[in-house]
Amino acid sequence: MPPEVSQAGSVALTAFIHPLSARVPWWDKLAELHPERVNWPKESGGKKALARIFARCREMRAHPESLLPDGPDSVELGGMRDTYSVDRVLQGLTAPERERQRREMLAAMQRVCRLIYS
Repeated sequence: MPPEVSQAGSVALTAFIHPLSARVPWWDKLAELHPERVNWPKESGGKKALARIFARCREMRAHPESLLPDGPDSVELGGMRDTYSVDRVLQGLTAPERERQRREMLAAMQRVCRLIYS
């Protein structure tokens, strides 16, 4: 692939792009292990949003019933091969970052199309 196309189509993604990332109550612990990797963009709420995400992870671990598929804060996600439950609160807190990354992917695709078809 020509380097221009590869560069135009590249985007930095994190695990939060995955629809099931809101099932994981360990984001704060992972951040402690790799603090150099923690970067929550201002467009997604910045440090305040990240603090709320970490607080929710601690709540989820403190109340294991919330991790059950039919838990009080569980919501089902469809559209995949199977239906999965995720934490409704964590899903909402991470949604802005997931959407930001989706916009970045779309922008990369548009850059590639302009490069190829212009």
